[in-house]
Amino acid sequence: MGRVSADDVVALSPTLDFVGPLARNAEDAALLLEIIGVRGKGERRPSLGRAASSRSRRSRLGVPKEFFLDVLSPEVERAFQSALRVLQKHGARLKEVLLPLVRETEDAGNQIAWAEAAHYHQQAGWYPAHAEEYDEDVRKRLELGTKVPAVVYIQALELRQQFIAAFHRLLEEEELDALVVPTTPIIATRVGEESVTIQGRIHPTRGLLLRLNRPANLAGVPAISVPCGLTENGLPVGLQFISAVTDEALLLELARNFESNCPLGARPALDFLN
Repeated sequence: MGRVSADDVVALSPTLDFVGPLARNAEDAALLLEIIGVRGKGERRPSLGRAASSRSRRSRLGVPKEFFLDVLSPEVERAFQSALRVLQKHGARLKEVLLPLVRETEDAGNQIAWAEAAHYHQQAGWYPAHAEEYDEDVRKRLELGTKVPAVVYIQALELRQQFIAAFHRLLEEEELDALVVPTTPIIATRVGEESVTIQGRIHPTRGLLLRLNRPANLAGVPAISVPCGLTENGLPVGLQFISAVTDEALLLELARNFESNCPLGARPALDFLN
């Protein structure tokens, strides 16, 4: 396999693009992060191959009162509540918290991503010169990006800084190690399924799949997702831990500890023919 240079990577949003490993478990994620990560002075490294630390066993986790739990499919809600019980059973202390500005993260993130993506594709000479060659979904978002006013883009960047400060202030004032929330409000959908109905309301699938990942992405803080159960149809449900900048090692410990206390017992069936 050849090396991938920066010139080979198509940026979506320089402000919001971050790299992270996909792995079968927290241990493998730690191994990959050891290779791709760059630690600053004094940052902890993942304790590979060791038992979870006393800090992760007695972790103090915040459960946001709003936004993250507002729109959840029944399968995700059941799995999430079960995961919270597992965490408490094994020593975690849970506290309901209010995360300021979290509702504004979705729109701010969109305005930044759309504008920066459009700029990148324009600078590359691809859009609008070759607009007809784009997939319709991508083309629509690039069109939206060309219409984001400069004032709106700057306001979104300012809100991002305010949210970053609010997030870290919450962790410090409430003495939290991390937030614990669902990874996505719905389970995996079928290809081409553009909307999902939850509690009688129709929601766009794409928006739901991005909704609960946007806060950590906008703040530029580390987050990790681990399976916390399977639906009746064998589809996995994810649990997300979000913590402060440079706390990757703690998140890996939390994930590894949860995996050991809440094993799936089975893997989702990968039958591509049905």
